Amino acid sequence: MNLQEQISRIQSMMGLITESNFKLGDSDDKIEDIQGTLKLEKTGSFNEPTEKCVKEFQTFTLFSALNKSAIQKYHLVKPQKYARPDL
Repeated sequence: MNLQEQISRIQSMMGLITESNFKLGDSDDKIEDIQGTLKLEKTGSFNEPTEKCVKEFQTFTLFSALNKSAIQKYHLVKPQKYARPDL
């Protein structure tokens, strides 16, 4: 698999995880793919560990997107480090 194919696969999996609407007990080949990507046991069943990891990934992705959007919208920059005033 070349680099472009790997990038495409990663983007596809990120979309699948981010937009996942599986419920506990669901079974699907896509769930097994998600579990493999998240380094979970590949059971193909949407179980509690899978749900927990998917929710954490979705939360991380959401906050990352919101932070990027806010930085762009409000032209925010990382705070600069200043020398201690007592020096």
